[in-house]
Amino acid sequence: MHVPSVILSSCPDPLKEELPFSVELDLAQSHHLLNVLHKKRGDAVNIIFSEFATTGPATISSTKDRVCVLSVKSLQTSVANRKLILLAAYPKNKTADFIVEKAVEIGVTQLIFFFSEHSPRAPGKSEVESRQTRFSRIVESAMKQSGNTIITKVSFSDSLDSAISSLQSESERDNWNSPPPLKLVLTPGAPTNLLAIFTNSSSPDCLDIPETIPLEINRNHADAIIIVGAEGGLSPREQQLALDRNYRGVSLGKNIMRMETAVIAACSIARIAES
Repeated sequence: MHVPSVILSSCPDPLKEELPFSVELDLAQSHHLLNVLHKKRGDAVNIIFSEFATTGPATISSTKDRVCVLSVKSLQTSVANRKLILLAAYPKNKTADFIVEKAVEIGVTQLIFFFSEHSPRAPGKSEVESRQTRFSRIVESAMKQSGNTIITKVSFSDSLDSAISSLQSESERDNWNSPPPLKLVLTPGAPTNLLAIFTNSSSPDCLDIPETIPLEINRNHADAIIIVGAEGGLSPREQQLALDRNYRGVSLGKNIMRMETAVIAACSIARIAES
């Protein structure tokens, strides 16, 4: 049976509470559990404290006055076994909303929109802040719908260069898992097929994988970073920049895909192969 998730974005640090402890939901969240999902006292839910990247099982202990009180039994840090990071050229706003939603459902751990030379336009600072607020709501909604307990971080970067540099700084600061991450850039016509990197394919024309990382590590154990360009792909300068930063050009086959289709295909391959 599907266990629904409740996401709390602003609350005291749950790790300072003595287990078990109670959390009172607001009217909107209570209404959703009781009237939309038809949950009742004693039913199980997952509670996610997004600010602290912490999750845990809970039960509905009270529904007095149609307000749900949850009893939290245990807590754990909400961390993916393997990071899946998507660097996506910023598309039109409607497409960006769709990409955020599907990234959460698939299990992308971090999504960085960069302003590509082929992006429709770069929004101003106030619009970026507005989009961030909207993305937060989309992330929360998609987590509830999918049951995903891993919080997808969504951010903006001025360019592909700055996005790659910020990830490099983050990996050095946080000491990401060894071996180093798979660094892939979607490149139409590339001889290496993305599917081959994450599966046991033996096709000689698509197993062009760096020799510095053992094949089984490449497929199953390293974090992965995937760059996807806007409609029309990356500019020649951006493509070369990615290659110079040791990203590997990979393709999704012969067909030309829309950006959002390529995002879903690439990220799904990476996540399904892991499981």
